[in-house]
Amino acid sequence: SEMPGTPAFLLKGMGLISSLSGSSTPNMYGNYGNLQINISLTDKGMAQREFITATVMQYINLVREKGVDEKYFKEIKTSLNNRFRFLEKTDEFSYVSSLAQNMLDYPTENALNSAYHYEAFNKQAIEDVLAQLVPENMLVWYISQNEEADQKMHFYSGTYKTEAIADEEIASWAKAPELALALPDVNRLLPENFELYTKASAEGDIPELALDNNGVKIWNFPSQYYANQPKGQMRVMINHASEKANPGTEVLFNLWSNMYNLQQSALATEAGIAGMGLRLSATNGLMMSISGFTDKQDALLAEAMKKLQVEVTEENFKQAVDRYVRAIQNSEKQFAYMQVMGKFSEVISSGSYENNTLVETANKLSKDDLLKFMQDVMSNNQVRVFTFGNYSKESIKQLADKIDEILPEDRRVTDYSKTKYWQPEAGKTLVYRADIPVEDVAIVDMYVHPEPGYAAKAAGGILGGHYRNAAFETLRSEEQLAYAVTGFTRSIDNYSAVGLLIQTPVKSVADMQQRFDEFNLDYAKKLAALTEEEFAKLKASRLTTLKEKPKNLGEEVSPLLGDWMRERFEFNSTEQLIAATEKVTLADLKAYFNATVGNADAARVNIQLRGKKFAEQPYHNFDNEVVIDKLGDFHAKTTHQ
Repeated sequence: SEMPGTPAFLLKGMGLISSLSGSSTPNMYGNYGNLQINISLTDKGMAQREFITATVMQYINLVREKGVDEKYFKEIKTSLNNRFRFLEKTDEFSYVSSLAQNMLDYPTENALNSAYHYEAFNKQAIEDVLAQLVPENMLVWYISQNEEADQKMHFYSGTYKTEAIADEEIASWAKAPELALALPDVNRLLPENFELYTKASAEGDIPELALDNNGVKIWNFPSQYYANQPKGQMRVMINHASEKANPGTEVLFNLWSNMYNLQQSALATEAGIAGMGLRLSATNGLMMSISGFTDKQDALLAEAMKKLQVEVTEENFKQAVDRYVRAIQNSEKQFAYMQVMGKFSEVISSGSYENNTLVETANKLSKDDLLKFMQDVMSNNQVRVFTFGNYSKESIKQLADKIDEILPEDRRVTDYSKTKYWQPEAGKTLVYRADIPVEDVAIVDMYVHPEPGYAAKAAGGILGGHYRNAAFETLRSEEQLAYAVTGFTRSIDNYSAVGLLIQTPVKSVADMQQRFDEFNLDYAKKLAALTEEEFAKLKASRLTTLKEKPKNLGEEVSPLLGDWMRERFEFNSTEQLIAATEKVTLADLKAYFNATVGNADAARVNIQLRGKKFAEQPYHNFDNEVVIDKLGDFHAKTTHQ
């Protein structure tokens, strides 16, 4: 819990930690289980970690003394019962895998509900478990780059050291806590009313603009598949366009959202227990996402919006910058294939900057910059809201009122700002190159179809499956060139692109690009030999995927949100793609390939990330390349769609 008085709440407030979570595995060692508490420390917290450990142990003592109370059992039982009663579907493979595991761990009759079943309050059983949470059964792990070590790990590249916990430290755990620890209050947000409003609010077959008042626009649409779910998905966008794009805006929005999520983690945790979600993200401004049971979403929204402008001090601003910089540095240690896809997205979409530019910018900012920025954003914006699911017309009006309450009276309504995408240019290859601090090479090589529209996207969608299988079979299975390899298609706003992605530990950038080119020549022959019968199967498979019923509200709303954010207010992108796919012929498929991969004049995007193992090996050069040195400069000068 992160309610007032809990360790997470108090230690975050002191700036000592950024997160605290707990999990248990009752059968980790057969009949023996474990309780694991994970805490992410700030630099300030690193200097007080014995105090943090003591606080957690003192809280366990408090739970042992006063926390075994049936009211907490009833609250958890109610929450889990609500979730199981209105349980949404997930992907089939994960679901059957979890059921198979449950049948090994629980009675067969509880295979379906084991994660949601609280049978009876058993005070003695709980106390028996708490009695085992003592220093004699405890291991404390300190994990950081600053730890002293004297032993090498057996199977991994790392070092460690073990030592006994000092008697003085253990003794401190039994002392009266220095902080005002308290058990959680009863959850205020548990749903009580599961009334359905979807039929009463439905008037059309696409999302409607339900309210447009004072610069606040609200679109609403009920679920077409899960109208029996008393749940909904809400997005509140505070859209803000800077007069001139700059990395400072990007950094400040990210710092703002990060600080908000940290400061409102107690509210988000309470909402999560009640079956709702709350999160703020930076997306052309700020995007607040609320999901789950709609009964008390209005109360959650009111409190969440009231605290939208975060509290800023010198200390918590410095810590936010540190988290932001560390996140960027950690992203550079991700798998190379993840990094290369990220760079591809940054090359084709506006508002992108190099990591070092973002880090330098963040380190130059001050708390006053953020305070001024928040005032500017709240005074100059356009607010758009999308509600999907179980919302009444009355709740939409109340939603608008709650948003109005936090907006300044002199607010200026600005034009809507959305991400812009690169305009492909025939005969030009965009090339982005970078050295990365991991071992392998990663490449994305994409060819763009010259004609925008759904006809090309439809043909590319069918081709993508066949191209992907051929790439995996040849480059991965037969030649063992990669950990990760795929052929895929990707929309660049109105355009369609097709190409290859790979992470390889055995070839340099230049050698791997040469192998890509050779593979494409071989694939052209394979595609030329594709029969009508084989094509029909590919097309049927693609249509099955496109027409598949969404498994839950999240899947159902996803394409609608995409259209909403791109201002495609016909909300028919999926339907247009299906209609275009129905018309694709084998000749169209081959023509798509010939206009992209088989076209020497096709617009092209090539991302080359060179790992440490190949640092001395050359990049690949193209005759018609346009090299991107700085993403910000590129997007400031290039033409966008």
